Amino acid sequence: MPGKTPNRQLNTPEGNLDDFNKRITEYLEKIRSSGIDASMALPPEVWQATVGSGLPRPPIDFIADVRAQVPEEMYPPVLVASNNDSFTDFEGGSGVGFIVSQAFRDAVESFDKGVHQFVPVEIRRKDGGLHDKRPFYYLRVTRLLNTVNVEASPDLPRVSGKVTDPVTETTSFHLTRANFVVHADRTAGTGLWRDIRSQNDILASQRLLDLLRERNITGWRINSSFDEI
Repeated sequence: MPGKTPNRQLNTPEGNLDDFNKRITEYLEKIRSSGIDASMALPPEVWQATVGSGLPRPPIDFIADVRAQVPEEMYPPVLVASNNDSFTDFEGGSGVGFIVSQAFRDAVESFDKGVHQFVPVEIRRKDGGLHDKRPFYYLRVTRLLNTVNVEASPDLPRVSGKVTDPVTETTSFHLTRANFVVHADRTAGTGLWRDIRSQNDILASQRLLDLLRERNITGWRINSSFDEI
């Protein structure tokens, strides 16, 4: 559920947004590496007991970074736009996250109260004024679910491997501009989430989309379609 590409750029007043992006990326990469290392560092007796009992080996955590929240002080507190155009409620990413209005946050938290990370940010126009939709937030979607119904979505393009390869728990798919099915019981009551099979994509439930339309919340668009059954 990415937003429409805005016709502006954002940067810090000092022009060092790339430095913030780099620090956040490095922080998340460390979390991912730590998650993998911790999974692989299980005591030998745990591995032996699992394999000896005929159970699958304990999974390796490749997605600790997706679930993680970033310390607020790592985000730039102020961004300046390259023009004076109005902002929508859901803006494209600045590099450090999606930027959303209070109205968008309120809609999401109607379903996902306290789930995702919203970090306050002050957005200034090129002329120094503040935008009318303030306050704004960086949005980090941290709910990660296993929702794609693989059996009911046979035409999903794979990230790697052959079409004839068996589908496993680690098989990843391209969900952007795709049609697929998700398990309704696994998304019940949710608004936004990421799926373990396509962690870069943000999925939005039909109930959230209906609420966004009802409240005339702007800027978002649908790049994929799925049925919840």
